[in-house]
Amino acid sequence: MVAELSGIQGISRQAVEGFIQNVFDVPISTGGIQKVIDRVSDALLPVHEAIGATVRRAAVNHVDETSWQQAGAIKWLCTMTNCLASFFIVHSNRSRKAFEALIDNWRGILVSDNYGLYRHWVNQRQVCLAHLIRKASGLSERTDDTCRRFGSS
Repeated sequence: MVAELSGIQGISRQAVEGFIQNVFDVPISTGGIQKVIDRVSDALLPVHEAIGATVRRAAVNHVDETSWQQAGAIKWLCTMTNCLASFFIVHSNRSRKAFEALIDNWRGILVSDNYGLYRHWVNQRQVCLAHLIRKASGLSERTDDTCRRFGSS
């Protein structure tokens, strides 16, 4: 529960400390909370690595990333997904380094948005259909007749 509240839900260590004390009548320090999170992370590492290995064996993977702010810094959740599993890593930026950490030595068919890094994929690549539909929908709402017709076709 400590790992879920603090590590996954992002609740402050002080709030988790108060919750555990109030609900379970168990005193725990912020350092104790961090030790629990570290132990859970260590215990889950083999599972995380196994999921990564499973995803990286697939012939086709969808890759994407999304950002959020945490303590004033932007973090990136990078995903590699197929019909069997989804693999996630958190990185400090959206970059080639983050992409390479995500895919490791995988060289299959990449399904992605049009982020410049993906356009230079050395193997086969498919642009994500949802991104194409959004783009066409946006064009269909333009005031310029040519753009609107192109997006509506």
